Amino acid sequence: MNVKSEDALCGSFHKIEIMFEYYDYDLLKDIAARASTDQFYTTQEMWNISASISEGLAYLQDNRIPHQDVQPENVLLNVNGTIKMGDYGLITGGLTGYYKLLSGKT
Repeated sequence: MNVKSEDALCGSFHKIEIMFEYYDYDLLKDIAARASTDQFYTTQEMWNISASISEGLAYLQDNRIPHQDVQPENVLLNVNGTIKMGDYGLITGGLTGYYKLLSGKT
């Protein structure tokens, strides 16, 4: 019998597919790229990054969803300067809390 590995892993559970916006890079890669070309962050850029991370974590906290893996690799950036938190693999609230976050239902 030929069984796909995803079917074997999911068993009788329903498959869930989640799509996210595309972000070009993460903060760690951006720091490394800037350091290699001596183009360091300005004070204003650092304040903007810090504020965006703080706002994202406050939103998660308000919805009782702990992130538990905050690190530069999980801070996503795009070319427009938008910053979002990523990597929710360690959320302890499970998929129920994650669904509520995505759907806006609290």
